[in-house]
Amino acid sequence: MPMSKIWRWAAPVALAGGVVAALGVVPAEAASAAPTITIQAKNPEVPNVTGDTLVIFGFKGVQDAVISGTVTGAASGDVVTLLAEPFKAKHFTATGKPVTLTSSTQSYSFTVRPTLATRYEAQVTTGSTVDVTSAAKTVYVALGFVIPKNGEHKKCTPTLCTETIATHIIVPAAAYRVESAKHWYLYLGVNRSRGTPSTRPPKFLTLSKVSTASKARKINAQDFQVVFTFRIAVEGKNIRWFPLACTKDDEPKDGIGLPGRHGCGDSKVPSNAIYLG
Repeated sequence: MPMSKIWRWAAPVALAGGVVAALGVVPAEAASAAPTITIQAKNPEVPNVTGDTLVIFGFKGVQDAVISGTVTGAASGDVVTLLAEPFKAKHFTATGKPVTLTSSTQSYSFTVRPTLATRYEAQVTTGSTVDVTSAAKTVYVALGFVIPKNGEHKKCTPTLCTETIATHIIVPAAAYRVESAKHWYLYLGVNRSRGTPSTRPPKFLTLSKVSTASKARKINAQDFQVVFTFRIAVEGKNIRWFPLACTKDDEPKDGIGLPGRHGCGDSKVPSNAIYLG
């Protein structure tokens, strides 16, 4: 059976005349060490990017992250509570269903679905007493693209191929204004051949100076459309092209994307990049 924690102050015994008898104090039981708690964040379907955990807003299967860890040195009946501090919030508040511990060492996990960048902590309590609070972990939120049926069209002449892609961007309403106003950077990788071009993209995609993006057209408070037009010179050969579009992150401003820069806007980007922003 796990031992309960003991919280007891050792108080000296006062004798007549106010003299404290150092040898007359009955020692209290030593208080047990406070429990410890670890915490980690992970999206099981999306690899971490530069160590950061990322979910994709509004997309089933990739919009959730798992906050998990291990509590050591707790007592049976202690409770683990998940605390959240969403973007621009000023303090942490409890979220989700708390976990009641049944042993002194036990794992815990919570599934979360943030809509903007959110910091999470896990806290162990005995009754109303907070025993220990974990470090904070942040889960970041990226936007996803949807290309509706018949939203993609290609046309080629002997000298030029054009591809238009009518893309819907799904966005939290709180970030709509910032995200819909962003400049889009369009990239292309092109394989050219007298025979059949390779189906593998080149190592790098190059920022296109002739491809364009339309202004955002509002569909609703969480959806806007941008039409990308990619233009590719044929140059007398068979071609296969690989388009890509991105916007630069501005996470401190609207809670979307990752902190820092992640390649978007560079003159060329790796074709196998997990994330650009």
